[in-house]
Amino acid sequence: MAIHPVIDLDNCIADQACLQYCTKDVYGLDDDGKPTVDHPENCDGCEDCVTNCPTMVISLVE
Repeated sequence: MAIHPVIDLDNCIADQACLQYCTKDVYGLDDDGKPTVDHPENCDGCEDCVTNCPTMVISLVE
């Protein structure tokens, strides 16, 4: 099973750091400017989004 990010949107501040640091085009944005996991299959588990999220609301799961 592949690893992919999950975002706790209730605590996300929508600063979009995950989009800035992800080089695999995993994320998109919803109508409110919050990140969405549009392409989980692109995730390689590098954890750049996890470590650069200021509110630490992203986790990687299988």
